[in-house]
Amino acid sequence: KKQTNRTSLAMLASVRRLVLSASDPLEAAVKAAIAGNIIDLGIGHAFDMRRDVRRIIAEPLTISALRQFRMEARSGRTCLYIGDNAGEIVFDRLLVEELIRRGVRVVFAVKSGPIINDATVADAKAAGLDSLTEIIETGSDDIGVNWERVSPAFRRAVAEADFLVAKGHGNFETCEDRPENFYFLLKAKCDVVASMLGVPLGATVFTRGRRSRTSRRSAPHRPPSGQSQNSD
Repeated sequence: KKQTNRTSLAMLASVRRLVLSASDPLEAAVKAAIAGNIIDLGIGHAFDMRRDVRRIIAEPLTISALRQFRMEARSGRTCLYIGDNAGEIVFDRLLVEELIRRGVRVVFAVKSGPIINDATVADAKAAGLDSLTEIIETGSDDIGVNWERVSPAFRRAVAEADFLVAKGHGNFETCEDRPENFYFLLKAKCDVVASMLGVPLGATVFTRGRRSRTSRRSAPHRPPSGQSQNSD
């Protein structure tokens, strides 16, 4: 975990320049956050981190909820951002910075204890997130969010959030059916999640929760296979 934090921090300045120089910094920050999702000790794939991060930022998203997200990310709104892995949260920092620039109040949640490569408070501090926003714990060291064991601070942050951002497979699988206004950032790294999303393995995904997609304030359902799934 310390090594992935160090490696990601060494890249932070150059990736930040890519984000800030982009024609759409919010989109670039979203992609940078998704690019960080390649850092997962639970997945046994080799990767060239610098190459893959730059490639993901340059390519279009397979599924994009950017249009709706852009309307959420405005002054006076509150976002609960649920992190995933150590190292990866360095790239989450870029999206947090962009949200703050837009006047959004961000609360960042991490695990209450170490599991696999998931981020803890110590990792969030190593990434410098404590200088930007409040850091809270989910309440457990379970994969994803165990809604039966959430901390009072996490429960309060969920209730107060106008929208929520959740990173990675575990958070997607445990939050996708929740009634709150969730947005999910992930790379489809296994057949099960790829099948759930209707995307090929390796796809970059920025999507809303199931209930958000079907509510009156959500965008229409994703189009049938063969049509574009982007909504930005």
